[in-house]
Amino acid sequence: MARFGTDRLVLANMDEPESFLAAANLTDAARSQLAPILSGATDPLAWRSSDEERAHLADVSYQDYLAKDCGPGEEALRLFQGLRLDYFAIGPAALPADWVMYSGYPGLAGLGLDRAEGEQ
Repeated sequence: MARFGTDRLVLANMDEPESFLAAANLTDAARSQLAPILSGATDPLAWRSSDEERAHLADVSYQDYLAKDCGPGEEALRLFQGLRLDYFAIGPAALPADWVMYSGYPGLAGLGLDRAEGEQ
């Protein structure tokens, strides 16, 4: 409760960003920061080539990718702290960004990287 101000079960899916953001207990600033990340509408690494994007994702944690490349504030970043602990059993600070690139994690769809392009 200390992080988001109230206990609330949000019965919405991150794959449906508009309904999720409407239901989540977040400030308007956090909602506006999260909208492009959840929708995959932007490529925060657009200035890099596909190979450079892949190399960068192999070198950073998912948390650092979100914080430094996608740029949301602290409130928005807290939303990702427990994301998929049930699957990887580690938080986003220890999770390499390239591990989650093709798993549907928020913030990576806008990169437009195709799994087949990166496989040798």
